[in-house]
Amino acid sequence: MSLGIYFGSKIISIVETKGKNIVNNIQIPNTLLSVGGADDKIPEEVKTVAVIKESLRKHKIENKDAVITLSSKDLIIRTFGIPMLPLSELPNAVNFEAKKYIPFKIEDLVSNYQIKLDRASRRYYVLFVGIKKEIMEKYLSIMQQLNIKINSIEYSAFSILRLLELTGVKENGVVGVINIDAIEGDEAAFTVTENGFPLFSCDIKLAGGAQEAIKSLKDDGMASERFKTEIRISLDYYNHKFPSKKIKRVFLIGAADYRASIEPFMLELGLAFKLVDPFKVIGKTMPFSLSFLKAYSSSLFAQVRTFVKVDILLAWERLKHGKLMPDSPLKLAKLLIADLNLNPMIIILALIICSVTYGFGSAKKSPLQQELNAIVLTRPKCASAGAESSPEELQGIEAKYAEKIVTVDKILKKQLYLTPQLGGIADMLPQGMWLEGFSFNTTNGPPFFSLKGVVYMGNNSKELEAINTFLQSLKKDSTFSGYFKSIDLISADTLNIADKTATNFEITGKN
Repeated sequence: MSLGIYFGSKIISIVETKGKNIVNNIQIPNTLLSVGGADDKIPEEVKTVAVIKESLRKHKIENKDAVITLSSKDLIIRTFGIPMLPLSELPNAVNFEAKKYIPFKIEDLVSNYQIKLDRASRRYYVLFVGIKKEIMEKYLSIMQQLNIKINSIEYSAFSILRLLELTGVKENGVVGVINIDAIEGDEAAFTVTENGFPLFSCDIKLAGGAQEAIKSLKDDGMASERFKTEIRISLDYYNHKFPSKKIKRVFLIGAADYRASIEPFMLELGLAFKLVDPFKVIGKTMPFSLSFLKAYSSSLFAQVRTFVKVDILLAWERLKHGKLMPDSPLKLAKLLIADLNLNPMIIILALIICSVTYGFGSAKKSPLQQELNAIVLTRPKCASAGAESSPEELQGIEAKYAEKIVTVDKILKKQLYLTPQLGGIADMLPQGMWLEGFSFNTTNGPPFFSLKGVVYMGNNSKELEAINTFLQSLKKDSTFSGYFKSIDLISADTLNIADKTATNFEITGKN
């Protein structure tokens, strides 16, 4: 059994589910909390606890675990971008950036955030959710008096996103979600997500009262002017903030009556449109109620997962221990990995390939390892340093090995490696010069090298000057002068190439 409780602006909705099936549905109008007269002195919290407790008793609800979903009047929701930083520096950076969007001290807020790496812009997008401490304490106190354990606290517009997955809607890419119920008059919202991550969310306020709004939606054949204005302003702000992330489709979670009026308006804005009817999969026929859907979707917290992972409750627990922005680098790294949206079939296939590769390698390695073990067993034993050797004999053996090591080290250090020298020649060649031959000899006497090349500049004097510059560069280069004490120009002759005159030359080096 799961319990979802929505504290809306006009209704408290409580839905109990088993799996995805509805067991109990309670709708408590907020008017029941205002009884007037002398009872006005009774705190609202006390009234709320009493009304909810009586409703739970009446419907025989004994479930003591719940997910709470709140309206935007209780929460601060912002999405903003920050540069890529080391994960350990993100909490302070997010805390600093969030202060720009909060009209009061951040110390008065319980907040948490979620990040998403945008690979195209190489920036982090931060979904920031906060609630004032006194509001948080009010809901915690209510649940404590009801003896209900809170598993999570959510924003209602994010809870609604579960209905898309529940109805089989594929929300890959950038999509908009509008949820609206003009008859009930509950808080409507417009949310834009990218692969499930909220980029933008705002409230939609309908013109006039609920009856006027629904009349405008039905009778005028279009959305109310206030509704259209709110959507246009929201889209202008969103497009200014995310110019490269164009919305490809808008989903409406609302009564079917709204489709005929809202769809033309969406098409006028150049947005594809689709109506989502969650009641087709709920398995229960009832009048459309947005507050019910918010409580119902929050009750599916453990059944239907969304990409939104912001946990205000965890932030509260950590705040009590003196920590402000709670996410550790490990948790942030897990969120970034989650952004990869890996296909389970791909993961299974990768594991199979790794297993086959490991098994094949082990099969090939086993005979070789056996052969190696056999060689080790047949290796001759060293009798000169046996267990019966005296300390003096061992010291003598050690001294002989030390002499051999010194000799080998000297031989290695005297070796001439030509890689740096050849690389240096390429960097020193003047414009118009190319090499035709290179020889190196260490077999008879000291090391010796010969370098032959041709230079063409259309002027013999300039060609000789280029050869001399190249020669001086070789002499000044430490990689050459360290090995060859004498570097000289042996010859420089005129050469005819295709009716053109060039100069060929030879430079030698000796130690």
